[in-house]
Amino acid sequence: ETGALDQSFRVFVQTTRDGLNIGNDPSQLLGNSLIHFPDGSSLPLKNYFKTLYSGVYYFDFIPSQEGTHVFQIAVFNDGITSKGFAATHVLSQNLGGINK
Repeated sequence: ETGALDQSFRVFVQTTRDGLNIGNDPSQLLGNSLIHFPDGSSLPLKNYFKTLYSGVYYFDFIPSQEGTHVFQIAVFNDGITSKGFAATHVLSQNLGGINK
């Protein structure tokens, strides 16, 4: 996926175990999640997630750096931690602006 500088996009996370949604307070369930920025810094996401419904969470993100952003999502439930990674490349403008 791609994003554009200073333009918000929404990141969704679904938490499951054995095919069933895991619902919990997102700050506890997803509290060790991070965004890794192109400059090497990172941002903890502990207090960013909102609940769409039990087991599906989201946050809105406005990138301020060009380059590849890596979303490290860590789910902690019943003493087990699972991690997933996704990357988004942020451009100076959205694809519509580039086409113009």
